[in-house]
Amino acid sequence: MNPRETFQAAARSLSAGDWGQAEVLCRQLLAANPQHADALHMLGHVFNQTGRTQEALAKLREAIELRPANAILWLNLGEFYRKAEQFADAVECQLRAISLQPNFPEAQINLSLAYDGLGQHDDAIAAARRATELRPNYPEAHSNLGNLLREQGRLQEAVAAYQTALGLRADLPDAHQGMAMTVHDLRRYDDAVVHFREALRLGPERTMVQLMMGRAFLGAGRVREAKATLEQAAARADQDSRLRQPISRLFRETLADVIPRDHASIEECRSRIKTAIETFAAGPGDADLSELHLYAGAPNAMLAYYGVDVRPILEQYAQAVRPLIPPFSPRPRQGRPKLGIIAPHGNEVVFAKCWGGIAERLSREIFDVKLVCSQGGARLLQNLLKVPESEYLCLPAAVDHAAHLLHKQEFDWLHYWEIGTDAMNYYLPFFQTAPGQSGCWGWPVTSGNRDVNSYLSCEQLEPPDGATHYTEELVLLKRLPTYYFRRPVPERPVGKERLGLQSSQHVYLCAQNLRKYHPDFDALLAAILRSDHQGVLLVVGDRQTYITELLIQRFRRTIPDVMSRLGVVPWMGQAEYLSLVAACDVILDTLHYGGGANTVYDAVAVGSPIVTMPGEFHRSRWAAAVNRRLGLAQLIASTPEEYVAKAIEVASNPDLRHSLHQQIIEAGAELFEDAAVVQEHNEYFSEAIAASREG
Repeated sequence: MNPRETFQAAARSLSAGDWGQAEVLCRQLLAANPQHADALHMLGHVFNQTGRTQEALAKLREAIELRPANAILWLNLGEFYRKAEQFADAVECQLRAISLQPNFPEAQINLSLAYDGLGQHDDAIAAARRATELRPNYPEAHSNLGNLLREQGRLQEAVAAYQTALGLRADLPDAHQGMAMTVHDLRRYDDAVVHFREALRLGPERTMVQLMMGRAFLGAGRVREAKATLEQAAARADQDSRLRQPISRLFRETLADVIPRDHASIEECRSRIKTAIETFAAGPGDADLSELHLYAGAPNAMLAYYGVDVRPILEQYAQAVRPLIPPFSPRPRQGRPKLGIIAPHGNEVVFAKCWGGIAERLSREIFDVKLVCSQGGARLLQNLLKVPESEYLCLPAAVDHAAHLLHKQEFDWLHYWEIGTDAMNYYLPFFQTAPGQSGCWGWPVTSGNRDVNSYLSCEQLEPPDGATHYTEELVLLKRLPTYYFRRPVPERPVGKERLGLQSSQHVYLCAQNLRKYHPDFDALLAAILRSDHQGVLLVVGDRQTYITELLIQRFRRTIPDVMSRLGVVPWMGQAEYLSLVAACDVILDTLHYGGGANTVYDAVAVGSPIVTMPGEFHRSRWAAAVNRRLGLAQLIASTPEEYVAKAIEVASNPDLRHSLHQQIIEAGAELFEDAAVVQEHNEYFSEAIAASREG
């Protein structure tokens, strides 16, 4: 073959993925002509594809010495640098390519990715936008822009970018995947499933897409579809894939229905989860910590809703996974104590409402405070809290990378708003990235993790034996542990007529997460409606319509005779919700896992009475604690019969309701913006850090 034919054969081999043959042919060309720039360029690609990064970079640099004005060579050298995580060099190369060829959208895309690697996110988005401006009909450019916007939590903008990409090319799998991940973060799980399916159809080798689709099914409450999809992903994965590791199997085998049918289904689930943990503990294998957030999970959250002590099973789970995660060695601390507050991804709004006021007001004279969250979470919290931008620390998505960053920051203490609601906040404490760690009522059960030092609660929320429910040391503050802002009272609450009801009807409202509707609660609801023929029960539906339908299906089976007076109110915004709470006659607290600070304080803000029956665990005692603070022990039941009687008495007696309303409004003022609780947190963290420094 002559040199031209040899080069064409090498190009065909490269295109076919025959790296060995392509390398042989390129070396033949270079043996005949060491200054064959195209052969050097192609050999660089071969080395890049076969993981020989430094050799790839060297060949590209040789080619550029021969053709320094070739923008394509600079483009590819920059991309090789980016893949080698030499992001500054990558930026320099892409800028050189753009200087040589200003209208070069591919270089702008690569520049955006290099800037992203450097953490210069605004520059990354600007470069990505420039690529779309240079070539508006370039779907990959719009998809890349969507990816960068999604990473920064600019989810609605990301959706628009993906829509543009898919409008230009409906069969672009990356855009479908990006759209699916974005609407998943927006909790539009059914939409996420649609786009994950398209991504799989267009790129069936995408095992991780199938994994993420399984998680979308889970978010939608479709547990059976979730498990089937996750099992399919594991079955199609390579034998050594992380999806086949025992910790991934543990996640799949501990899934649970979000609306249990009855007591028997609860017991079956608990038994199955316990067996799965025991099986895992007997052979935990290894874990790829870099992608733990993708293929593993926290203990199933449904355990907290079953009305029993969760400590034994959560402790068992923590002991089983503990050996997989190597802890960091503690570093001696000096100077001003450094305190990190970890806000969970996806629950930032509730964190801001319930604990954000404390985070804002912790003493900066005593502590160097950092608010630790995801990149998108920081953007959201900056709009909700008065915390300086300099006090935010953004964690990468990978759990092990997040742990390394936290350890490098040298915190004295890390306080978690939630431990156990996702893989990140569950596994991070095992790394022991700070000498002291604490959890609190953001997730109202123990972590089960003995590497967590303490659990912050308060005297009013815990039963006498409360300490036995936690593996952590139980810290009992004197004040209810929230700094909650009073919501503006609606000027015109929703009237019963606007709800399609008659003014003479008695409106019972239950506004809790539908997962809190334990099967025991059905009988109480039925007893109320059977006794009060003017009674109407309103249930606030879940964002996921399937979850709402699951509960309604259970009601049709357990309390069919009162279904005609049971209505579902769709999920709504804050102002509409407060209007609804103000319009009802009485609020019904759920059993075993009742309302927390968020729903209870909102009811107090508008003066609506809550009837509650506290249980033996913290998670069912918030409404009772607040009622006692308001001097309303009369709204606290000790038996199901009392609960029914008290609810009917309030709903059917307008004079009593008026009196309760006045008392709640007047006495409730002291609950909001409680400065004393901030001081209690200052004192606790100061003492805890001092003790940890003393060893």
